[in-house]
Amino acid sequence: MNNFNEITRDKFFTVDYVKKDGSRRTLNGRLGVTKYLKNKDNVNNLTKLSNYVTMFEIGKGYRSLKQDRILQLRVGHKRYTAVQLSANAPVQFVEI
Repeated sequence: MNNFNEITRDKFFTVDYVKKDGSRRTLNGRLGVTKYLKNKDNVNNLTKLSNYVTMFEIGKGYRSLKQDRILQLRVGHKRYTAVQLSANAPVQFVEI
């Protein structure tokens, strides 16, 4: 099992997740983009919370999403599904 940052390190990825309103969404982007930030220190306060991921969506801007709402992650030619063993455990990703 791997965590989100290990899998997506310096790579473009696609993530399928459930939005707050219950609808499904697909994002394409990558982590670590700072080109469009006014304050280069951080994207927002959500990055300090371990269960949030802030990514740069290609052509649209920065997006934050909760890791426990991620359904599937695709990086290169590999697919991963999210697994959370308990309510307090961090989300891990298993290759499918």
